[in-house]
Amino acid sequence: MSLITKPPSWGHCTSNFTGTPAGNSNSLGTSNTSGASNVDGSSVALLTNIAHDVAELVIQLLAHNAAATNTSALADILVDPAGGSTWASAALIDDLLVGESPTGGSNTNPGYVYCFPIWLKSGHSIGVRTRTAAAAGIAQRVFIHAYGGNANPGSWWCGQTIVSVGINAATSVGTNHTAGNSGAFSAWASLGSALSKPCGAVQWAVQGTNTDTTQNAAGYFFQFGAGSTQIGPTLFKSTSTGESGALVPTGPIFAAIPSGTQLQVRGTCSGTAEALDVAAYAVM
Repeated sequence: MSLITKPPSWGHCTSNFTGTPAGNSNSLGTSNTSGASNVDGSSVALLTNIAHDVAELVIQLLAHNAAATNTSALADILVDPAGGSTWASAALIDDLLVGESPTGGSNTNPGYVYCFPIWLKSGHSIGVRTRTAAAAGIAQRVFIHAYGGNANPGSWWCGQTIVSVGINAATSVGTNHTAGNSGAFSAWASLGSALSKPCGAVQWAVQGTNTDTTQNAAGYFFQFGAGSTQIGPTLFKSTSTGESGALVPTGPIFAAIPSGTQLQVRGTCSGTAEALDVAAYAVM
C-alpha cells in the first residue's frame, strides 16, 4: 500500500475582516481609492505585522466601477518585512487586473479573487495601491486572508516571487484578446513574454473592455495554457453595460511550467465578442 500524504492543515489565518460585520460586502475589508489617469494612488495597509509565517495569500477586490467610464485598473500588493508601512520599493505582486469589478451590495458579489501560494516570514505587513485609467479615482474594497502554520508542510508548495505577464501599466490594462463568437473559440494567442524562470503555480485574469465606455452585456469562457494545451480550469467572465463584470474564482492553480514557456489564451463569447484584456501571474 502506498503512503498517503496528509493534506494541508492551516494553523493560522489572519484577515482584515475585523470589527462589527456590515450588511453587505461594500463595507467589509479595507477601503482603497485608486489613483486617476494611470498614476498610482496612495498606499493603504491591509495587514500589519503578521504574527505567523505566511504560505498562502487570498486577495479579493471589488466595487471598482463607474458607468460609461473606462475603469481599467491595476493593483500592486506591497510588503514591509519590518512590520510597518515603509513599503519595499519592489511590490510583492505587480499589476493585478482589478478594474470593472462589480459592486458587492446585498448579494456580496465575489469580485476578483486571486490565490497565491507565496512565502512570507512572520512580521511582514501587507498593503495595496491602485491605479485606474479613469479621469478620477475610484474607491474599492480589498479583502485579504493570509494562511500559515501548516501542520503538514510537505503537503504544500509555495514560491518566493510572483511575475506578472502581459501587463501594460501605462494604460492600466493587460493584453487585448478578442474571443470567438457564439460558442466558437478563438485561436490560441500568445500572452506577454515567455517565462524567464520555471514556475509552480499560476493565476489567470480577465478584466473588461478598454477600447470604449459602452461595454456589452455578455458571458465569456476563457482558457489559458501553453503549446495550445489548456492549463487549469476554464474561467467564466461576465460583462455588463454598467462597465462592470464578474469573474468566477478558480482557487490556486498548481502547474509546473518550465522556463522559456510562452503562455497563451483563447476564449469564446455568448454572442458577438468584444476585445477584453487578460493577464497571468506566475508564482516562482
